[in-house]
Amino acid sequence: MKRILLGTAVVLALLTGCTEEKKETPAQKTEVAPVAEVKKEVESATKVVEEVKKEAEAAATQVVEDVKKEDEATEEKKEETK
Repeated sequence: MKRILLGTAVVLALLTGCTEEKKETPAQKTEVAPVAEVKKEVESATKVVEEVKKEAEAAATQVVEDVKKEDEATEEKKEETK
């Protein structure tokens, strides 16, 4: 008798769970951003990328200059030891 009651309860739970309509969660809703907002974000991102490129180029130039100075100093030391 207990098995029949438990089996019936399980079947009812499965059937009611399967027939319920799925509620739409906030993650499933997609909102479309206005074109103007997207353009502003793209422009600001482009500006940031350009700034980073300039900083990277400046840093690279500085590193190259430092390496050249070190090479010159090393060559001077080699000439002095000869």
